Parts: sequence; C-alpha cells; structure tokens
Amino acid sequence: IASFYILKRHSVENLLHRSLILVGLTLLINSFWILPNLYYGINYGADVISSKINRLFTKEAFYFNKKYGNLSNFLLLKNFLFDWSVFNNSKEAHGLLSEWAKHLSNPLIRILGYLFSTISIVGIIVAIRKKSALLVSFVPIFFISTVFLLSNTPIFSQIFDLVRASNKLIGELLRFPFTKFSIYLVFTLSIYFAYINQLVIEKLIKIFGKFKDYSVISVYFYSVIILILIYSAPSFRGNFISPIVRVNIPNQ
Repeated sequence: IASFYILKRHSVENLLHRSLILVGLTLLINSFWILPNLYYGINYGADVISSKINRLFTKEAFYFNKKYGNLSNFLLLKNFLFDWSVFNNSKEAHGLLSEWAKHLSNPLIRILGYLFSTISIVGIIVAIRKKSALLVSFVPIFFISTVFLLSNTPIFSQIFDLVRASNKLIGELLRFPFTKFSIYLVFTLSIYFAYINQLVIEKLIKIFGKFKDYSVISVYFYSVIILILIYSAPSFRGNFISPIVRVNIPNQ
C-alpha cells in the first residue's frame, strides 16, 4: 500500500495516515499470536539459539534449503520439502513430495513451469513500462521474496547471507526462508500471470471482436486453464496434501 501511494504521488500525510491504520488493524487482528511470540522472542530468544535441536539441525536445515536456492528451482517453486522423508507405521521412509517430484521429472511439465514463471516476470516488466501504480506496487513484495528464495544465486545469496549474519535470532528464523516467503512469491506471480493473460485476451478481442468471431479467444482461454490443470495435476489426484501426513476425517 505504501508503494501504491508513493507511485500515485499522494501526500506523505495521507500515505502515513492510511498506512498506519492498515498496519494497526493488521496487528490488532493478529495480536492473539503476535504478542505471545513477541514476548517469547524478547525473553527467551537466546534459548532457541542455544538449544540442542538448534545445534544439531539448524545448519543442516539451512543447507537443505540452500540446495534449492537457484534460478531453476525458483522458477519451478521447488523447495527443500522435495528432499524431505517421513517414516510410515512400517518404519519405511517415503518422500513427502514424491508424487510432485515424479511429476516434475517430466521435461514437458518443467517447460510448462518455466513458461508460467517467465510469463509472470514479463508481466512485471510490462507493468513497470506501462507505469501501472497498482501492479508496480507489488514489485517490492516480489523482489524481497526473490532475494530470500534465491539463496544460492550470486548477488542474491550475498544479500541473504548478510541479513542472516546480522542477528543470530534472524539467522535462526531464516533457516527455512521458503516457508516465510513462498506464499508472497506465489501471490505476486499469480497477479502478473493474470495480468499478461488479460492483456492477451484484450488484444484478441480487438482483433477478432470486429468480426464477431470469439472462437480464437475461447481456444486461448481454455488452453491456459487446461495447461494450468496439467501442471498442477498431482493436486487433483489427492496429493495437494501428501497422503503420508494427511489425517482422514472420521466418518462419525
């Protein structure tokens, strides 16, 4: 919102007033979990850093995450959970995202993933060139998410390491940056993906609308939907939540 008001050249007073109201309401609504965590972080944050699980697992967790901090995995939204295994009742290890790993091993599916992400990035460039204040206001969210998720990519990795090294507690919080920033990234990518498709459909309407022929527009629209369904097929085969960790709802 701050980015939007700056781009729209609103007065600083108006910007501060509206931003403070929004931030205040957000904090108030979420105070039921923010305040206990803030209290614990201030009073017992050092205990987390010196805990045994921290000494045993933090570095391993960080390198699990960093393995996927390159551009290829970023575009496919792959993360450390692809290496995560869970033991079943028979004490056999099963990959948490084994179905997704199998799905993305198909070169055609990976091409689809790269295509979708590239379209979203093109959407960012077009939004900036068109000076759309509303759309450009989401760019900082995309950029911040990108910095923390490309933790194994030159320049971005240096920024990420600098932030982690600034404070031990922050370093602990950022051992799994994907769980903190992936939702923001997907949110912004979705916006710019939809924006580009909106522009394409508007262009097709201008070209074919004069002939009252909307078949090409329909073909494009449904093709995009079908490609999205193909790319996310495991979600519709019962793997949106891994069966290993999914809890079945009792019949009674």
